[in-house]
Amino acid sequence: MDTLNPFSGMLGKSPFKLIQTHMNKVAECADQMPDLIAAMIQGDASKIRAAAETVNALEKAADEMRNTLFANLPKSLFMPVDRRDLLAVLDLNDEVADHCQHIANTLVARNLQVPSDMATALQSTIEQCVGVVRRAHAVMNELDELVETGFSGREAQHVAKLLDELSVARDAAVDQILQLGSKLVAHEGAMSPLAAVFWVRFLEDVGEIAHAAEKSSNRIRLMLAR
Repeated sequence: MDTLNPFSGMLGKSPFKLIQTHMNKVAECADQMPDLIAAMIQGDASKIRAAAETVNALEKAADEMRNTLFANLPKSLFMPVDRRDLLAVLDLNDEVADHCQHIANTLVARNLQVPSDMATALQSTIEQCVGVVRRAHAVMNELDELVETGFSGREAQHVAKLLDELSVARDAAVDQILQLGSKLVAHEGAMSPLAAVFWVRFLEDVGEIAHAAEKSSNRIRLMLAR
């Protein structure tokens, strides 16, 4: 298989398998976030750069997979799923990797110092957001089984339960980000206006990791409802 084109030997297979392969790479990208944030808290620029290089490589690989699938997914699919739904799932999953990359590159470019009373909450929040991605990954891993069962029966019930748990995890992530935002406000007076702006954007990206994962999974929920 061509290493520059991870889907080159898979294009004749089920698009669901391809989406799962892409999501594997997206999840790998998200899994780098806790270590990246730990390096941010420690103020370790070399660890931040190393983590960012890994994130950028994974995001690039995910982009190549997405673009290959976009270009080669058949116009007509004889399956109980609309082609547009599959493309939307793929694009939303890719957004997860995009936000991870944006966070990584922001931390390389900007020395965002973490106030001591925000460190524990920040680490917990990133773990919560990555947990949402992991739950989305678990949902995507059920796609081929869903197709085999016609999006019904016990398999559909199992996936619906996973989706409900994901929504709860996403709500918890939102609550934690709001709490972090409140803590940030208390420190804005000691920051430069530019640093405050980058902090706000940083927290938005952290939240969007979980949000994009939930939006992607909600497309699966729509498939179940049809």
